[in-house]
Amino acid sequence: MREEKCVLPFTQEAELIIDDYLDMISKKINELGFKISEERKRDFLLAVKHSLKLSSIKYAKKKKSEVVREQHVKETVSRVSPSRLIKHALQTPQIFLHVEELRRKHFQIIREKLESSSGSRIVLDAGCEYGRQLMELLRHGWKFEFLGVDIDLEALRYGKSVEPSIDFIRADIEGSLPFKDNSFDVIICIGVLNFTKKGANEAVREFARVLKPNGLLFIIQSLTRSKLISIIAYLAWKIVPKIGRLYQKTQMEKILRQNKFTHLIIDKAFFLPLTLGDVYFYTAFQSKD
Repeated sequence: MREEKCVLPFTQEAELIIDDYLDMISKKINELGFKISEERKRDFLLAVKHSLKLSSIKYAKKKKSEVVREQHVKETVSRVSPSRLIKHALQTPQIFLHVEELRRKHFQIIREKLESSSGSRIVLDAGCEYGRQLMELLRHGWKFEFLGVDIDLEALRYGKSVEPSIDFIRADIEGSLPFKDNSFDVIICIGVLNFTKKGANEAVREFARVLKPNGLLFIIQSLTRSKLISIIAYLAWKIVPKIGRLYQKTQMEKILRQNKFTHLIIDKAFFLPLTLGDVYFYTAFQSKD
Protein backbone atom coordinates (compact mmCIF):
# COMPACT_ATOMS: atom_id res chain seq x y z
CA MET A 1 0.00 0.00 0.00
CA ARG A 2 1.37 3.42 -0.96
CA GLU A 3 2.77 5.44 1.96
CA GLU A 4 0.99 8.72 2.64
CA LYS A 5 1.22 11.21 5.47
CA CYS A 6 -2.35 10.62 6.55
CA VAL A 7 -1.87 9.26 10.09
CA LEU A 8 -2.17 12.28 12.36
CA PRO A 9 0.23 12.81 15.28
CA PHE A 10 -1.06 12.88 18.86
CA THR A 11 -0.31 15.55 21.42
CA GLN A 12 1.23 14.37 24.70
CA GLU A 13 -2.01 15.25 26.53
CA ALA A 14 -4.01 13.11 24.10
CA GLU A 15 -1.65 10.15 24.60
CA LEU A 16 -1.98 10.47 28.39
CA ILE A 17 -5.78 10.26 28.21
CA ILE A 18 -5.51 6.99 26.30
CA ASP A 19 -2.96 5.64 28.79
CA ASP A 20 -5.24 6.55 31.73
CA TYR A 21 -8.20 4.85 30.04
CA LEU A 22 -6.16 1.68 29.48
CA ASP A 23 -5.11 1.71 33.15
CA MET A 24 -8.78 1.86 34.16
CA ILE A 25 -9.57 -1.10 31.93
CA SER A 26 -6.67 -3.12 33.33
CA LYS A 27 -7.79 -2.49 36.92
CA LYS A 28 -11.42 -3.25 36.09
CA ILE A 29 -10.44 -6.60 34.51
CA ASN A 30 -8.75 -7.56 37.77
CA GLU A 31 -11.66 -6.30 39.88
CA LEU A 32 -14.15 -8.36 37.88
CA GLY A 33 -12.18 -11.55 38.49
CA PHE A 34 -11.02 -12.43 34.98
CA LYS A 35 -8.40 -15.19 34.93
CA ILE A 36 -6.29 -13.79 32.14
CA SER A 37 -2.57 -14.14 31.51
CA GLU A 38 -0.41 -11.04 31.38
CA GLU A 39 0.37 -11.77 27.73
CA ARG A 40 -3.31 -12.04 26.82
CA LYS A 41 -4.10 -8.89 28.75
CA ARG A 42 -1.35 -7.02 26.89
CA ASP A 43 -2.83 -8.19 23.59
CA PHE A 44 -6.27 -6.98 24.61
CA LEU A 45 -5.10 -3.61 25.92
CA LEU A 46 -2.99 -3.03 22.81
CA ALA A 47 -6.01 -3.77 20.61
CA VAL A 48 -8.09 -1.28 22.62
CA LYS A 49 -5.32 1.30 22.30
CA HIS A 50 -5.16 0.96 18.52
CA SER A 51 -8.96 1.14 18.22
CA LEU A 52 -9.05 4.29 20.35
CA LYS A 53 -6.26 5.91 18.36
CA LEU A 54 -7.89 5.08 15.04
CA SER A 55 -11.26 6.44 16.19
CA SER A 56 -9.58 9.58 17.55
CA ILE A 57 -7.77 10.15 14.25
CA LYS A 58 -11.04 9.85 12.34
CA TYR A 59 -12.75 12.28 14.72
CA ALA A 60 -9.88 14.79 14.52
CA LYS A 61 -9.99 14.69 10.71
CA LYS A 62 -13.73 15.22 10.83
CA LYS A 63 -13.01 18.37 12.83
CA LYS A 64 -10.42 19.47 10.22
CA SER A 65 -7.54 19.16 12.66
CA GLU A 66 -4.02 18.18 11.61
CA VAL A 67 -3.21 16.92 15.11
CA VAL A 68 -5.13 14.63 17.47
CA ARG A 69 -5.72 16.75 20.55
CA GLU A 70 -7.01 16.15 24.05
CA GLN A 71 -10.61 17.00 23.16
CA HIS A 72 -10.65 14.53 20.28
CA VAL A 73 -9.56 11.63 22.49
CA LYS A 74 -11.95 12.67 25.26
CA GLU A 75 -14.81 12.47 22.80
CA THR A 76 -13.71 9.00 21.73
CA VAL A 77 -13.32 7.49 25.22
CA SER A 78 -16.57 9.07 26.42
CA ARG A 79 -18.55 6.81 24.08
CA VAL A 80 -18.00 3.67 26.13
CA SER A 81 -17.07 3.12 29.78
CA PRO A 82 -14.32 0.62 30.71
CA SER A 83 -16.91 -1.70 32.28
CA ARG A 84 -19.10 -1.65 29.20
CA LEU A 85 -16.15 -2.23 26.88
CA ILE A 86 -15.02 -5.24 28.94
CA LYS A 87 -18.55 -6.64 28.97
CA HIS A 88 -18.76 -6.32 25.19
CA ALA A 89 -15.29 -7.69 24.39
CA LEU A 90 -14.65 -10.25 27.13
CA GLN A 91 -18.18 -11.01 28.30
CA THR A 92 -18.01 -12.58 31.80
CA PRO A 93 -15.04 -14.33 33.48
CA GLN A 94 -16.69 -17.73 32.86
CA ILE A 95 -17.48 -17.05 29.19
CA PHE A 96 -14.01 -15.61 28.66
CA LEU A 97 -12.35 -18.86 29.76
CA HIS A 98 -14.59 -20.87 27.43
CA VAL A 99 -13.92 -18.57 24.47
CA GLU A 100 -10.17 -18.63 25.13
CA GLU A 101 -10.19 -22.42 25.04
CA LEU A 102 -12.00 -22.37 21.68
CA ARG A 103 -9.69 -19.67 20.39
CA ARG A 104 -6.61 -21.74 21.21
CA LYS A 105 -8.17 -24.81 19.60
CA HIS A 106 -9.01 -23.14 16.30
CA PHE A 107 -5.78 -21.16 16.00
CA GLN A 108 -3.78 -24.31 16.67
CA ILE A 109 -5.58 -25.94 13.72
CA ILE A 110 -4.78 -22.88 11.58
CA ARG A 111 -1.11 -22.95 12.57
CA GLU A 112 -0.81 -26.68 11.90
CA LYS A 113 -2.36 -26.14 8.48
CA LEU A 114 0.18 -23.44 7.64
CA GLU A 115 3.16 -25.40 8.97
CA SER A 116 2.17 -28.44 6.89
CA SER A 117 1.86 -26.39 3.69
CA SER A 118 4.69 -26.18 1.19
CA GLY A 119 6.07 -23.15 -0.59
CA SER A 120 5.03 -19.63 0.41
CA ARG A 121 2.47 -19.73 3.21
CA ILE A 122 0.12 -16.77 3.02
CA VAL A 123 -2.66 -15.67 5.37
CA LEU A 124 -5.36 -13.26 4.22
CA ASP A 125 -7.42 -11.35 6.80
CA ALA A 126 -10.63 -10.43 4.97
CA GLY A 127 -12.17 -7.35 6.58
CA CYS A 128 -9.06 -6.73 8.68
CA GLU A 129 -9.73 -3.08 9.69
CA TYR A 130 -6.26 -1.99 10.94
CA GLY A 131 -4.92 -5.57 11.11
CA ARG A 132 -5.44 -6.38 14.78
CA GLN A 133 -5.48 -10.15 14.38
CA LEU A 134 -2.49 -10.28 12.04
CA MET A 135 -0.47 -8.07 14.39
CA GLU A 136 -1.25 -10.39 17.27
CA LEU A 137 -0.13 -13.44 15.29
CA LEU A 138 3.13 -11.67 14.45
CA ARG A 139 3.74 -10.85 18.13
CA HIS A 140 3.24 -14.52 18.95
CA GLY A 141 5.92 -15.63 16.54
CA TRP A 142 3.91 -16.74 13.49
CA LYS A 143 6.46 -16.52 10.69
CA PHE A 144 4.18 -16.50 7.66
CA GLU A 145 3.26 -13.92 5.04
CA PHE A 146 0.34 -11.72 6.11
CA LEU A 147 -2.00 -9.65 3.99
CA GLY A 148 -5.07 -7.68 5.06
CA VAL A 149 -7.92 -6.25 2.98
CA ASP A 150 -10.61 -3.82 4.03
CA ILE A 151 -12.68 -1.02 2.51
CA ASP A 152 -11.71 1.42 5.30
CA LEU A 153 -8.72 3.28 3.87
CA GLU A 154 -8.11 5.22 7.10
CA ALA A 155 -7.86 1.97 9.05
CA LEU A 156 -5.45 0.48 6.50
CA ARG A 157 -3.21 3.55 6.64
CA TYR A 158 -3.15 3.38 10.41
CA GLY A 159 -2.35 -0.34 10.34
CA LYS A 160 0.53 0.20 7.93
CA SER A 161 1.96 2.92 10.20
CA VAL A 162 1.88 0.50 13.15
CA GLU A 163 3.13 -2.65 11.40
CA PRO A 164 4.89 -1.99 8.06
CA SER A 165 5.66 -5.68 7.54
CA ILE A 166 1.97 -6.44 6.83
CA ASP A 167 0.69 -5.75 3.33
CA PHE A 168 -2.61 -3.88 3.31
CA ILE A 169 -4.84 -3.53 0.26
CA ARG A 170 -8.10 -1.68 -0.07
CA ALA A 171 -10.66 -4.10 -1.46
CA ASP A 172 -14.29 -5.11 -1.01
CA ILE A 173 -14.67 -8.75 0.01
CA GLU A 174 -18.04 -8.83 -1.76
CA GLY A 175 -16.53 -7.75 -5.06
CA SER A 176 -13.79 -9.29 -7.13
CA LEU A 177 -10.79 -9.60 -4.83
CA PRO A 178 -7.60 -8.38 -6.57
CA PHE A 179 -5.87 -11.76 -6.29
CA LYS A 180 -5.33 -14.70 -8.59
CA ASP A 181 -7.05 -18.03 -8.07
CA ASN A 182 -5.38 -20.32 -5.51
CA SER A 183 -3.38 -17.55 -3.80
CA PHE A 184 -3.83 -18.20 -0.06
CA ASP A 185 -3.36 -21.07 2.36
CA VAL A 186 -5.62 -19.54 5.01
CA ILE A 187 -8.30 -16.85 5.09
CA ILE A 188 -9.63 -15.46 8.34
CA CYS A 189 -12.80 -13.40 8.49
CA ILE A 190 -13.81 -12.19 11.94
CA GLY A 191 -17.17 -10.56 12.57
CA VAL A 192 -17.57 -9.27 9.02
CA LEU A 193 -19.97 -11.46 7.05
CA ASN A 194 -23.02 -10.21 8.97
CA PHE A 195 -22.40 -6.76 7.49
CA THR A 196 -21.98 -7.63 3.82
CA LYS A 197 -24.40 -5.71 1.59
CA LYS A 198 -24.82 -8.37 -1.09
CA GLY A 199 -24.88 -11.29 1.33
CA ALA A 200 -22.36 -13.74 2.76
CA ASN A 201 -22.52 -16.04 -0.26
CA GLU A 202 -20.79 -13.48 -2.52
CA ALA A 203 -17.88 -13.14 -0.10
CA VAL A 204 -17.56 -16.88 0.58
CA ARG A 205 -17.54 -17.55 -3.17
CA GLU A 206 -14.57 -15.19 -3.55
CA PHE A 207 -12.82 -16.78 -0.59
CA ALA A 208 -13.23 -20.17 -2.27
CA ARG A 209 -11.73 -18.82 -5.50
CA VAL A 210 -8.58 -17.34 -3.97
CA LEU A 211 -7.89 -20.18 -1.54
CA LYS A 212 -5.38 -22.83 -2.56
CA PRO A 213 -6.64 -26.41 -2.95
CA ASN A 214 -7.55 -27.77 0.50
CA GLY A 215 -7.23 -24.25 1.91
CA LEU A 216 -8.65 -23.26 5.28
CA LEU A 217 -11.27 -20.61 6.05
CA PHE A 218 -11.73 -19.41 9.65
CA ILE A 219 -14.85 -17.41 10.49
CA ILE A 220 -16.22 -15.87 13.66
CA GLN A 221 -19.85 -14.92 13.14
CA SER A 222 -23.08 -14.39 15.06
CA LEU A 223 -25.88 -16.73 13.93
CA THR A 224 -29.32 -17.80 15.08
CA ARG A 225 -30.89 -21.24 15.14
CA SER A 226 -34.37 -19.72 14.68
CA LYS A 227 -35.78 -19.28 11.19
CA LEU A 228 -38.28 -16.68 12.47
CA ILE A 229 -35.59 -14.55 14.13
CA SER A 230 -33.48 -14.75 10.97
CA ILE A 231 -36.41 -13.55 8.83
CA ILE A 232 -37.17 -10.67 11.21
CA ALA A 233 -33.48 -9.72 11.32
CA TYR A 234 -33.34 -9.85 7.50
CA LEU A 235 -36.27 -7.42 7.18
CA ALA A 236 -34.66 -5.09 9.72
CA TRP A 237 -31.34 -5.30 7.86
CA LYS A 238 -33.04 -4.32 4.58
CA ILE A 239 -34.29 -1.14 6.27
CA VAL A 240 -31.16 -0.36 8.31
CA PRO A 241 -28.16 -2.15 6.69
CA LYS A 242 -25.65 -0.98 9.29
CA ILE A 243 -27.20 -3.19 11.99
CA GLY A 244 -26.01 -6.26 10.11
CA ARG A 245 -27.80 -9.39 9.02
CA LEU A 246 -28.34 -12.35 11.35
CA TYR A 247 -28.09 -15.54 9.33
CA GLN A 248 -29.66 -18.79 10.42
CA LYS A 249 -26.98 -21.33 11.35
CA THR A 250 -28.19 -23.78 8.71
CA GLN A 251 -28.02 -21.00 6.09
CA MET A 252 -24.37 -20.33 6.84
CA GLU A 253 -23.45 -23.99 6.69
CA LYS A 254 -25.29 -24.35 3.38
CA ILE A 255 -23.33 -21.40 1.94
CA LEU A 256 -20.06 -23.00 3.02
CA ARG A 257 -20.91 -26.41 1.59
CA GLN A 258 -22.12 -24.90 -1.70
CA ASN A 259 -18.64 -23.42 -2.03
CA LYS A 260 -16.99 -26.81 -1.41
CA PHE A 261 -16.11 -26.34 2.24
CA THR A 262 -16.73 -29.94 3.16
CA HIS A 263 -15.03 -30.31 6.54
CA LEU A 264 -16.54 -27.95 9.14
CA ILE A 265 -15.31 -27.63 12.72
CA ILE A 266 -17.98 -25.66 14.58
CA ASP A 267 -18.03 -24.39 18.17
CA LYS A 268 -20.51 -22.12 19.91
CA ALA A 269 -18.71 -19.38 21.83
CA PHE A 270 -21.45 -17.45 23.65
CA PHE A 271 -25.03 -16.20 23.52
CA LEU A 272 -25.96 -12.69 22.34
CA PRO A 273 -29.16 -11.76 24.21
CA LEU A 274 -29.95 -8.62 22.20
CA THR A 275 -29.98 -10.53 18.91
CA LEU A 276 -31.26 -13.87 20.25
CA GLY A 277 -28.34 -15.44 18.44
CA ASP A 278 -24.99 -17.05 19.28
CA VAL A 279 -21.40 -16.32 18.29
CA TYR A 280 -19.78 -19.29 16.53
CA PHE A 281 -16.23 -20.23 15.58
CA TYR A 282 -16.02 -22.01 12.21
CA THR A 283 -12.91 -23.63 10.77
CA ALA A 284 -13.70 -24.95 7.29
CA PHE A 285 -11.45 -26.87 4.91
CA GLN A 286 -12.14 -26.54 1.21
CA SER A 287 -12.04 -29.38 -1.29
CA LYS A 288 -11.38 -28.40 -4.93
CA ASP A 289 -11.40 -31.95 -6.21
